[in-house]
Amino acid sequence: MSNEENENEAKRKEEAEEHINWVKKKVTIWKESYIDTWELDEEALACFDQEIEELIYPYVRRLFDFGILTQPEAQDLFSYAEKELADLCRIAEARRSVGAARIEFYYSSNVPPNKEYHVNIENCLKIIEELKALGIDAKAVDTYAISPKELDEVYQSATASVDKKSIFKSEIEKNSFGTEVTSILFYEKETDKNPSEVFPRKDETGKTVGCEEVLQQILDRVKNL
Repeated sequence: MSNEENENEAKRKEEAEEHINWVKKKVTIWKESYIDTWELDEEALACFDQEIEELIYPYVRRLFDFGILTQPEAQDLFSYAEKELADLCRIAEARRSVGAARIEFYYSSNVPPNKEYHVNIENCLKIIEELKALGIDAKAVDTYAISPKELDEVYQSATASVDKKSIFKSEIEKNSFGTEVTSILFYEKETDKNPSEVFPRKDETGKTVGCEEVLQQILDRVKNL
């Protein structure tokens, strides 16, 4: 190649890199917005797919037609968009397997948990982080860092929505919620104020199912998808 051809190719690569980075950033931002603000149902997945089909693919094809992208570069962007769509579908399936839009784990960094409920807080926090990395809306709340009023509001919402298998009404007093007794709240929808399910709770045999056990079950379920 001549010096001029080398200069032209260098300019093309520089321009191509700008477009490639822009497309990937755009697709990632869209995906993250669906994760953060949408109920990941079939409609949401179809909308993301439509955005890619109608906006990203034509844009990449034009870049290829104008000689800005090579065929391998264009194909790489198509593959990237498809991978992000597949990942969003995986996250949606993971959330469906959990049966809740979000999970909140309440514990105290200042009060050791009651040994009766067999919970390793360090392991629970690790599982929460793993679930977040897999796209599950999960968070840990240190009750030592929130006000008594905030904690009371959470406790009231938990006790107002639990069923007969919960042990809250009969065994867990307000002052032990999220402290001596770590607790997990499941919310069916992102916008729900009251949880649909609360742990610890009794299973069909009357055995108490604690936080660490249920978190591990969820993680195993999501990983096996």
